[in-house]
Amino acid sequence: MTYMRLPALAASIFAASLALTPAAMGQSQQQPPAAQQQPPAAQQQPGSAQNYDKGELKSYASAMLQVQRLNQAYQPQIRAATTPEKQQQVQQQALQQMAAAVRAEGLSVEKYNEISRAMQGNPQVADEVRGYLKEEAN
Repeated sequence: MTYMRLPALAASIFAASLALTPAAMGQSQQQPPAAQQQPPAAQQQPGSAQNYDKGELKSYASAMLQVQRLNQAYQPQIRAATTPEKQQQVQQQALQQMAAAVRAEGLSVEKYNEISRAMQGNPQVADEVRGYLKEEAN
């Protein structure tokens, strides 16, 4: 059941992690090159901040931090894997842990992915999540 959702989760996690790294939060807000090349209609993702309540966005921020920690913890193991099969096994384990972290914050993997997409296309959503991430860091 979760297995089929994990690749989408991984893509969303990766994109969101890049968009909200501590360095990116302190720098000017620029869209990634891929977003700049898309036509304006493709940049208009559904998901204004009004579509998500404060609790969902706070849960998303908490989940995102957990996912980033898991990603950092598993990267050395993935790099150290001696065979492609072992690497895939470790990646699968990492993705399962990430999905569990998302669910532990009260979000479905689908909702997490939805908010990740909304953040990429809606600066208001991204700004709110950044605010919650800063609160979590303090």
